Amino acid sequence: MEAVSLQRLSKTYPGGKEAVRHVSLSLEQGEVFGFLGPNGAGKTTTVKLLTGMLIPTEGSCLVLGADPAVEPEKVHACCGVVTEHAQMYDSMSGIENLVFYASIFGISPREGRERGKELLRQLDLEEATDQKLASYSTGMRQRLSLARALIHRPEILFLDEPTSGLDPESAMTAILKKDFRSVVSNKQTFSAILIVPLVLTVVLPSVLVLVIHFTPDDPDIQKLLALLPGASRIESLELAMAGLILNYLLPLFFLIIPIMVSSVMAASSFVGEKEKHTLETLLYCPLSVKQIFRSKVLASFLFSMMVTMISFGAMALVLELEFFLLMGRLLLPGLNWLLILFLVSPAVSLIAVTLIVRGSAKAKTIEDSQQRAVFLILPVIFLLVGQFTGILFLNPWMLLGLGLLCAFLAWLLLKNSMKRFTYEMLLRS
Repeated sequence: MEAVSLQRLSKTYPGGKEAVRHVSLSLEQGEVFGFLGPNGAGKTTTVKLLTGMLIPTEGSCLVLGADPAVEPEKVHACCGVVTEHAQMYDSMSGIENLVFYASIFGISPREGRERGKELLRQLDLEEATDQKLASYSTGMRQRLSLARALIHRPEILFLDEPTSGLDPESAMTAILKKDFRSVVSNKQTFSAILIVPLVLTVVLPSVLVLVIHFTPDDPDIQKLLALLPGASRIESLELAMAGLILNYLLPLFFLIIPIMVSSVMAASSFVGEKEKHTLETLLYCPLSVKQIFRSKVLASFLFSMMVTMISFGAMALVLELEFFLLMGRLLLPGLNWLLILFLVSPAVSLIAVTLIVRGSAKAKTIEDSQQRAVFLILPVIFLLVGQFTGILFLNPWMLLGLGLLCAFLAWLLLKNSMKRFTYEMLLRS
């Protein structure tokens, strides 16, 4: 069987630029073949066509009998690819990078570490095994890229400008773990994720509790109390106001947390990969675009839900302690919280992740992508204004309807987003 076969392969980019025209050749296993030509001759485009990163405009190609345009993940599983622009993770050491990419190809951490150390020794990088990639020179990075391409013992090796400087579930799990570690190790991102929940779940609720304890006759709160179901049966004005804050006002403030966390995580996960030039390397793993998309969305969603649940636990603990010390009794969260935590929050989190991901192809930087998430907060602000003015008072039935609507929108956005993602679209700058 021919290792590589090209039949009148052509590629014309949007705008009419012809990069490759009617290339035909066949290569047997064991052959070494090189493309020579000036910049713009189509060498990189041909490699991307052979690895499924681009779709041919005309003609076809086969790699070990598989069509890269139809089965790119099958091609990636049996090939190693080194390109000039596909980078790895600066926050990881050389060996950590290799173990991560090995796990994507279904290799165990132990075997990946052994294989990685052997490759680092062969490529004269043994002394830099535990150094962060950020400290590597250009030549060292290029040699590590070669080690990464060889980590799974590929049958074919594609080298694009080499001198310039599996089991799907386990691979998806490796991507998920890597995204978690990346966010936690980024002090700026992690600080933002911690500060906002801290303010919304500890500082703000505590201020509100102190206000109702020391100034219980506030006329605005009195108006809101009149809207409460069973307001006439309230035994204590202070307890009624505490219940109002706990079960009606704070749940809406709380919705800002999953929106913010999922947006930050999604922006870091998708746009951050593009900004660091690590996305192309990741796309050469033996997973389809949909599987990579799902693992990225799942990582952002799970991290958001984890922060959301921890925030709720911290808020409940602090508030119950304050209620007991100031009012002499505990106040349990109501049905609204159940709907917020297990229906509305997951739904709005998925919506936020999907919208950030959909815009990742156009966003140039993480900050640009995160700015888009500001618009997701506006509906929550409108609901809060409605609550405080008495125009709209959310009860469990309204929250149930809102949650189901958001869940439907999240499902619709996810479904449509997975259809439109392609290698070429993700790599477009």
